[in-house]
Amino acid sequence: MSLLKNKEKVPVVLADRILDVAIDQFGRNGFDGTSTRAIAKAAETAMSSITYHFGGKEGLYLACADRVASLMAERQKSGLERGRSAVPASPADATEAAVAIVDSFAAMIVADDAVAWVRFIIREQFEPTEGFERLWDGFMSRMASVMLGLVRTARPDLADDEIAAHCVLLLGQAVILRSGRASISRLMQVDRVGPKQTDALRAQLRSNVRALLAR
Repeated sequence: MSLLKNKEKVPVVLADRILDVAIDQFGRNGFDGTSTRAIAKAAETAMSSITYHFGGKEGLYLACADRVASLMAERQKSGLERGRSAVPASPADATEAAVAIVDSFAAMIVADDAVAWVRFIIREQFEPTEGFERLWDGFMSRMASVMLGLVRTARPDLADDEIAAHCVLLLGQAVILRSGRASISRLMQVDRVGPKQTDALRAQLRSNVRALLAR
């Protein structure tokens, strides 16, 4: 029985390894600049494994988008649940829920294992494909919905377009902590953005959220 269970796990582990490699390579080189041969080689498997698990390059790319969305949704699950519960509450509660979500999002963005995800997502921002639809439906729309509700509760004086603009800026500040690493290093005069700099940036980000949502 144990041998059977081990055999059943092998394809899943292999598929996950292929996805991890593919997310990194698609993020670095884009869809057209990435070959399934290179992915298979880096994943230490045969090209037939990609066909078997994903049907081909396009299927693999969309599976990568689904995996990124799933991983992000899992890491942000508790924060989004708190945010949903805070929407009908007071402006102060909504503000603190928004602070928690943006800070949690920032912590995820700067984590070492999220580098490949961010590259993948940023490429889809510049040149959206069906992969963006998977990312949006799988995670981004849920975060956007919660944040819109929180901003609307915290700032009932704002018009709908202003609420959307606030959400863009609140979440965009978190993304820059990863996408702007080179500039951050220069501005903070360090060779590498380490824990000390990251803590300072996150503290400032939390202050920024509160400032933007103050009436």
